[in-house]
Amino acid sequence: EVKEIRNPFRCVHAAALVLFGETVGGLALFTRLGKKDRAILTNISAEYIKVSRGHLTATSVVPDFHDSDPEFVVTEVVIQNANSETVAKLSLTWKTDIKRE
Repeated sequence: EVKEIRNPFRCVHAAALVLFGETVGGLALFTRLGKKDRAILTNISAEYIKVSRGHLTATSVVPDFHDSDPEFVVTEVVIQNANSETVAKLSLTWKTDIKRE
């Protein structure tokens, strides 16, 4: 746990929120891929809704894509503070290479 935040706004830096969201969105997507499937991030869109302080959690939604071979998959990530208030929303676009096993 960080005891002190050293920026002038006493909040989590926007780039740190994006990195956190990318990590969670990537983990969510890669758990849905097969062993030979691949994906690479091609676009990130972030909306900062509220100043982010304290304990943060992130959740991600991955659309169902196993009935088709998508060229791109978009994952959505929501980051919330300890009061369950949304502080940021991200949209991550992944170029995919789905291999049929």
